[in-house]
Amino acid sequence: MRQTKGRRGKGVTLITGVPLAASELASLCKALKRKCGSGGTVKDGTIEIQGDHRDSLVVELERRGWVVKRAGGCEAADGRGARVKAISLLLAAVTVASCAPAPVTTDTTVFRHVNVIDVADGLRPNMVVRVAAGRIIEVAAETDETSVDGARVVDGEGRYLIPGLWDAHVHLTFTPELEAAMFPLFLANGVTSVRDTGGLLEKVLPWRQRVREAAGAAPRVFVAGPLVDGVPRVYDGGTPSRPELAIGVGTVEEGERAVDELVAVGVDLVKAYEMLDPDVYRAIVAWASLHGLPVTGHVPLSMDAGDAAIAGLRSLEHLRNLELACSSEAEAMLSARREMLAAGVEASGGALRGSIHAAQRTRAVATYDADRCAWVIERLGASDTRQVPTLTIVTPRVTRLFARPSWLQTFRYLPEPVRTAWIRNATAMADEQPDAAALAHAQWAFRMVARLQAAGIGIMAGTDTPIFFLTPGFSLHDSFILLVEA
Repeated sequence: MRQTKGRRGKGVTLITGVPLAASELASLCKALKRKCGSGGTVKDGTIEIQGDHRDSLVVELERRGWVVKRAGGCEAADGRGARVKAISLLLAAVTVASCAPAPVTTDTTVFRHVNVIDVADGLRPNMVVRVAAGRIIEVAAETDETSVDGARVVDGEGRYLIPGLWDAHVHLTFTPELEAAMFPLFLANGVTSVRDTGGLLEKVLPWRQRVREAAGAAPRVFVAGPLVDGVPRVYDGGTPSRPELAIGVGTVEEGERAVDELVAVGVDLVKAYEMLDPDVYRAIVAWASLHGLPVTGHVPLSMDAGDAAIAGLRSLEHLRNLELACSSEAEAMLSARREMLAAGVEASGGALRGSIHAAQRTRAVATYDADRCAWVIERLGASDTRQVPTLTIVTPRVTRLFARPSWLQTFRYLPEPVRTAWIRNATAMADEQPDAAALAHAQWAFRMVARLQAAGIGIMAGTDTPIFFLTPGFSLHDSFILLVEA
């Protein structure tokens, strides 16, 4: 229990035992302060949030994947003799290294002599990993005293063990013929959690229910439901390349009502899209925040990326429209976009968006301004807006994954008729060479990822599978490769 002397009667929620580096701990503290609308700090490895926020913090931390134990509610006197609460939450990470041998139970599995891939420190050879009741309870160096009594033992010599992976950008229902194969392909590639970032509720919610019924034989699924777009909407079902994935809202009231409907069915996040009006976008973000839902998405074409981030965008997908904000002509192009949006309100949303991108994206890349971009990145950092670059879908005509014979081999795991269609279409595209605009945008994207990483902006791995021949599961590993190259 932390002493409350000098706090003038105010309680403090303590979060201890979080196995994160100092910078990551500070980022978590910042996010939790925003969630609670309260002040706080990190002291000696402990996160302190002003006020009694036990209930909301337990929910938020569990949503982030932590195992949380409540330990507190003790009272102490402050400097004036007032009785105040000192609250503590004890966290145990999903993966915990133990200094002492962990107890062995009948439901324990012990991996011995295994090579562990540590996301922070790299390869850790000849380790013992102990799992009980679906949780990793020990990761330690192998010794002669390692206890295995009563446990199921797996000999990991010459093998590798990795943490479960996240694909932070998938579309489970984009290709109906592929839906049933996606979960097995994710698990076969070590992907144990996915974010479905756009799909109609009647299609995506049944898949989340199947996960709950699968008893561990499927990845965890977090769903956004339909894209919340403006009027006109991009994904309106008008063409095969733009299936119906979105709802269109034109007013603040419609935006708030859309969020209410998503909350009512239990979505995990909200995805805001490109055709939204600025006032409607801000209302959606604010309303979702009141319900405890993070908002991800694209920067609306009617806004600057920095303004969208400050409004509360929690993650930005595909670096979309970030190049427009990093141009020396950003303000002039923003005015031009707003005029194009107003003039095209009766047009197809997909066609209108495409015409705006065609008119401005190459120009924005050519007029990149390092100083202005530094200002935009500073706003992303101040808002803790994470980036999901999805370089697999942002640079496909340049990285040309689909043209590699080794990649075509992954298609053998796809069901018919998807397999035959992908082989035919990918082979037909193999001889096409990227044009100058595609090359310039890909080079910009790689440089931007490096700059974001150097600035300390959080980056999440995602693919956009199954769009553009991105085989589920396999494509995440290539996403990692591209991020490392960047």
